[in-house]
Amino acid sequence: MLEPMRRSRSHVVWLLVLSACLAASAIGCGGVMRVAELAVGPLSPDPDLQPRSSPRLALDDLVLRLADPEDEPADEVILRLSLTGGWGLSDPEGLHLTIEEDGRVIRVTDRSVFSSTRDYTSLRLDSAGVARVIQMTEQLLPARQEDLDGGAGVSPTDRSAWLEVGDSIVLSMDRIGQKDGYTPAERASRARFAEVIERLEDLTWLGDAIVEPESPWIPSSMTVLAGPISTRSGLGPDAAFAPWPLDRSIEELATGTTLEPYDEERLVVCLTGDKVGPVFALLTGMNHAYLPVDDGKEWVLDVQPHYPGYRLSGDPCP
Repeated sequence: MLEPMRRSRSHVVWLLVLSACLAASAIGCGGVMRVAELAVGPLSPDPDLQPRSSPRLALDDLVLRLADPEDEPADEVILRLSLTGGWGLSDPEGLHLTIEEDGRVIRVTDRSVFSSTRDYTSLRLDSAGVARVIQMTEQLLPARQEDLDGGAGVSPTDRSAWLEVGDSIVLSMDRIGQKDGYTPAERASRARFAEVIERLEDLTWLGDAIVEPESPWIPSSMTVLAGPISTRSGLGPDAAFAPWPLDRSIEELATGTTLEPYDEERLVVCLTGDKVGPVFALLTGMNHAYLPVDDGKEWVLDVQPHYPGYRLSGDPCP
């Protein structure tokens, strides 16, 4: 009962502080805040009972939820890692990885318009494996954002990482692997973050906790925008148009229209269920923002697979 009582009393103190801050004229907000620090302290003299940061509380709550046998795991994303940049390197090593509470891991190794079905895979962890991954990120709690970001941002020569863990951790790091220009403390924080990234990229260290091995994955939904042949498509006069793989035509499946970035109108086709697979199979590494198909009429498609934790801005499909 100590923890709930302490948190409740602290909450009351900070409400009083806020009221005082709004009314203060003699000591000002800064002085009131300092009074608040002194007021909250004596409530928990034991260091182990000191108020914990919200990231710590959120991470602890997530670990407890994962360990609760009565809590039915959901398909909610609890971890998301995005690796971008370095496109000028011989191997850019991009990755979009999500882990859901029920252990499903989705890996997308190419988010560009040149991705193919080979870039979409999935595996599953047991509950203990999910907990081990989440607990691994605990070492990142002390990291400060200024220790990680070097200001370079996404570049052709350096990779960048963005990591979210539940509601507890949101950190990004650019210039992965670079050490020049950082203090020893900053290099230590960056090394810890880089190690977590490396272990998330390759989960084989979890061993038997991987209950379903990595295998091809098909999205449950996709957005398809269909329009006439455009000069921007780069299609030559001898371009091969793939047969439209569904029984119903594109016009029959369309739910409306939308304007693409060049203000050209396109039909909107929102695919779900068993309609996704046959169209998804058309992703063979060619530019699927200008994918030529023929359903009795020639179309150029912009095929946008949906996967957890990522959706293009302005996507017209639910």
